[in-house]
Amino acid sequence: MSKTDPKKLNIIAYTKDDYSSSSKGATYPVYVNPASLDWQVSMNYEQVQTENAPMAEMTFKGAAPETLSIELWFDATGLLYKSNGKSVMEQVLDLKNLAISYQGSIHQPNFLMLVWGNFSFKGVMTSLNVTFSMIGPDGLPLRAKATASFSSSIAFSSAMASAKKSSPDMTHVQTVTAQTRLDNSCNEIYGDPRYYVQVARSNNLNQLRKLRPGSRISFPPLTNQPNS
Repeated sequence: MSKTDPKKLNIIAYTKDDYSSSSKGATYPVYVNPASLDWQVSMNYEQVQTENAPMAEMTFKGAAPETLSIELWFDATGLLYKSNGKSVMEQVLDLKNLAISYQGSIHQPNFLMLVWGNFSFKGVMTSLNVTFSMIGPDGLPLRAKATASFSSSIAFSSAMASAKKSSPDMTHVQTVTAQTRLDNSCNEIYGDPRYYVQVARSNNLNQLRKLRPGSRISFPPLTNQPNS
């Protein structure tokens, strides 16, 4: 299916979390639209108890990743849709390979964009639970229902621009990935890559070229001029 059908839910694979057209890959068309979408948005707060205060103060820490859960149907009877000769298992594996299988070129599963009319969701598939039914005399299922769960995931720079938080008077926290460069992050947050010296010092970083993926870096408010 080369072109997406706006009347159907389509799952499009990308190799980059900026979802650029240059990294766009295959599309999985969902032939039976979900009856419902379970979309969850949550915020992270921290309770801060000030001395002699009558109650704790809730301090905003940031938005948690949005989550989406949908039910998908697979069919090989021809009653729901034309499967073009593909068995239920083959259809499930097509989705698995696109959405949740490890991709060696990017060292993780694909990034995904779910598009259905005006609705879109960008993220990664976190789980796929499949129940097979209508088992034929050959032992193969003729139908299956799957619950697919997704978590939002977008590029750090895109998230900052969307939240409009790119200001040096706010503290930011970034999780290190294999692509993280401290000077690039400083340029995104402070507007000047030369702030990396102060940020490294505040995080007690001794080796800037050996940032550990999965660790977290704090970008505090800075008033001094960046080091030249």
